[in-house]
Amino acid sequence: MFGLSLDYFTGTTGLHAAPCVLIAYIRPYLLNLLLPQETIEQSYAEPGVNSMGWAPYAVYVGFLAFIHHFYLVLIEWLQFGDFVYFLGKVVGTTLVSFMMIVLSELLFLRKGKYRTNAA
Repeated sequence: MFGLSLDYFTGTTGLHAAPCVLIAYIRPYLLNLLLPQETIEQSYAEPGVNSMGWAPYAVYVGFLAFIHHFYLVLIEWLQFGDFVYFLGKVVGTTLVSFMMIVLSELLFLRKGKYRTNAA
């Protein structure tokens, strides 16, 4: 929904929605790799520093941000062109996004919602 609303207000058809759908597809597989299998039943409902710890959360956020920006810049240009400039733009925007996500995680503490099996 975020990608579609951003596309609606900027007038770009599907430019931001496609990377958001890609990271939504990759997210469960990445969480399955990063969360310990024996603690998944007692895990929080959403990934965060409280449920994952700083190192796995940083890998989670960094990887998804990199994939998002890589795909966004790729479909924005529809070509690689100068690969060093392309990769520099992807890494730069990923680092800025990563810093903003970590800063918002530090400033706005979330209460953990536990996942339960109750209906």
